[in-house]
Amino acid sequence: MNKLLQWFKDYLIPHAQNAYKPGFFSKESVVAILSVILLVELAYLGQIFIVLKKTDFLAAVLPSVLATLANEDRNLNNTLPLSVNSLLAEAAKKKAEDMAAKGYFSHTGPNGELPWKWLDSVGYKYSYAGENLAINFSDSVDVQKAWLNSPSHKANIVKKEFKEIGIGIAKGQYQGKDAIFVVEFFGTPVMSNIGVIKNKEPNSKTSVSGKEPAPKVLGEETAVAIKTNTPTQFIKSSVEKISTSPVSSTRNLMYLLVGIFSVALLLAVFIKIKVQHAGVVIGGLALISISLFLISFNKSFSEIVEVPSDASEASVFKAIP
Repeated sequence: MNKLLQWFKDYLIPHAQNAYKPGFFSKESVVAILSVILLVELAYLGQIFIVLKKTDFLAAVLPSVLATLANEDRNLNNTLPLSVNSLLAEAAKKKAEDMAAKGYFSHTGPNGELPWKWLDSVGYKYSYAGENLAINFSDSVDVQKAWLNSPSHKANIVKKEFKEIGIGIAKGQYQGKDAIFVVEFFGTPVMSNIGVIKNKEPNSKTSVSGKEPAPKVLGEETAVAIKTNTPTQFIKSSVEKISTSPVSSTRNLMYLLVGIFSVALLLAVFIKIKVQHAGVVIGGLALISISLFLISFNKSFSEIVEVPSDASEASVFKAIP
């Protein structure tokens, strides 16, 4: 323990034994730290431009991440968690693929189809249903924030009547640009739902109970089984969340590093203010400046998640005969 404390002292605190030059700002240390920062930046750019846009990684991982985020927000609102339902997920995928294929972004289809058409198409019988949509995103946390900033979408996420959730993703074109469509369906099933896809004619007896704009990432409700997370599941969930949130994860890390560098530089300068070394100050300012530059630089790659301009129905009550 004494050796560890002495290492921290030599590394962070200027004193006579280290000639008032904390090891943190030595040339070797600054080069090593900058190398790590650049590796993080390369990983971020690779995630943004290759993994998220050129592979099916999002389709495989994002639904479970968004379901987890929804349940975290429900927990904050003292609402029971949602279960993921395979029928809702299938309906969400169909709606996302339809938007991607036809190039529209709306709760209502080009021919006036309501969102609930997709629930009927997979045989999901419900008493309550809701839909969240999103597009133009590169970060799952930003998608969730966009929904929470929309009162109607937030209402879907925390509505106590909903019991299940299902999320679907598709890639396509929107307004002449490549886009990823996300659909999030929420539902309250009737007892006959057994999680097996059935083809049935849509039930026309629907009455709209609310309206809400959708963000540019689309989402549909499904049911997710409620399980107690094991340590392994927690780690897997955390890794998935970070990997689908490269923008917020990298931004938060850079801000943390700026804070650490700033505190370390203040210690180096003010603990022995009469003894200063240009290399220490230059090294500290270089680390802070490069980190702030990358934060600003990365903002240019961040896509703004928006809500659709239409005011289509986003929640519905349906009576099942």
